[in-house]
This record gives sequence, C-alpha cells and structure tokens, in this order.
Amino acid sequence: MIGTVPVTLKKKKALEKGLKEGLQQEKRHIAKKMLEKGYDVQTIHELTELSVEEIEGLKSTTQ
Repeated sequence: MIGTVPVTLKKKKALEKGLKEGLQQEKRHIAKKMLEKGYDVQTIHELTELSVEEIEGLKSTTQ
C-alpha cells in the first residue's frame, strides 16, 4: 500500500500538469481567434490573462 502512494502522487501531478497545459493551449487558441477578429492585444490580455509578449508572438504567426 505504501508503495502506491508515490505512484498516485505522480499520476495526480501529471494530470494537473496536463490540465494546466490544456487550459493554456485553449487560451492561445481563443487569442488567435480574437486577433483574427481584430481585437487589440491589451483586450486579449485582459480577457485571456496571457502575457502581452505571448499574444504578440501569436499575432506574428496569425498574420
């Protein structure tokens, strides 16, 4: 039983990491769509909580 505790913690941490990465990926996807619709970087930053630098990077890949 004790041997399974580290495995359970590893699985939990892996799941949390996956969920966090998935949320970030979805935020980037939404930000790209907002850029395509003409939203300004500051508004996208406020709504998605992505950094201005990351949005600027997305902006250069969307155009």
